[in-house]
Amino acid sequence: MLQEGREEKPLRCRILITEDEDGEFVAESPSLPGCISQGKTREAAIENIQDAIGDI
Repeated sequence: MLQEGREEKPLRCRILITEDEDGEFVAESPSLPGCISQGKTREAAIENIQDAIGDI
């Protein structure tokens, strides 16, 4: 919960993107254990991991 008069700051964390053996892209955040997502494109993987991080 935010205190009155304080702005929420965006969460910044490092994202690692690799390509798996099927050609899909896997995105994970080492600082958030278990936070892993994937996508058919690099851009889709980034968007999916951002959504996953936002749900934390």
